[in-house]
Amino acid sequence: MTNATEQAGVRTEESRLRFFEQAGERGRRAGATWAEESAEYLELKRLASIAVHRGFDGEQAGYRVVSTILGERHLSRRDIAAFRETFGLEHDDADAQNREYWRGFVQSALEVFEEVAI
Repeated sequence: MTNATEQAGVRTEESRLRFFEQAGERGRRAGATWAEESAEYLELKRLASIAVHRGFDGEQAGYRVVSTILGERHLSRRDIAAFRETFGLEHDDADAQNREYWRGFVQSALEVFEEVAI
């Protein structure tokens, strides 16, 4: 018996790998959308400041990005979920835990900030 993915000619592992490889691009789109449509100048400035000094790599990349943007040291799950919803990222979405997603998010948001700051 085969599942729909196998019937379509895509192996599950290949599909999963492709999904994770594309995480950075999804993050870039989300970061640009957030920065252009709903970010406040101070949020972008905080993000730029921390990105230059410490970066956002590591296991807690998503939490660090959101806490920096919101200017809070201790966030509840509800605070983080509310922020993620502003650009369509669900709480249980695999991108929420993907470093490449957050790296793309920060890079594109900062590109927008650089255009605005000039």
